[in-house]
Order: sequence, then structure tokens, then C-alpha cells
Amino acid sequence: MPPSKDPVVSQSTPAPSPDHAPEKGRRFPKSARIRIIKNQLKVAEAEVDEGNGKTFEFYCDEPPSLGGENQFPQPLTYIAAGVGF
Repeated sequence: MPPSKDPVVSQSTPAPSPDHAPEKGRRFPKSARIRIIKNQLKVAEAEVDEGNGKTFEFYCDEPPSLGGENQFPQPLTYIAAGVGF
């Protein structure tokens, strides 16, 4: 079955409950360590929560016209996806 093209969030999507929001807000410090593997192929290692040691790795590449091999999404693709998430 193909994925739905309907928006995940719409005008009828309820806002988060006040019970789930701390009174003084939250800090979300994020960082990633980036390594160049070859040409435009890079890997990012991002820690989920500081201090717990769990990390995720994700890769990016560029198309051949920009010196890459087009093996993974381009960096701007991750930014666009992040806005949607």
C-alpha cells in the first residue's frame, strides 16, 4: 500500500496537553560529531540524551555533480525532513 499523501498534522490536530509541558519549559541541547568518510560521503554520530551513551549514526552524500556518489540523502534532505518531523 503506498504511503498516504494526507498531512500528518492538520488544523484538527490537537495541541499537546498542558499536563505534558513543564512549567519552565525544556532545554533540548543537541550536537553531532561529523566525519568525512570519502569525498562527499559523511557520517554523523548524534547522542540521544546527553550522558546516557546511546547514539545514532546517519549518513549523507551528494550527487556526482557535486563530487559524491549519491549513496545517501543530501544534507538538505535531512533539514527538510526535520522540519516535517
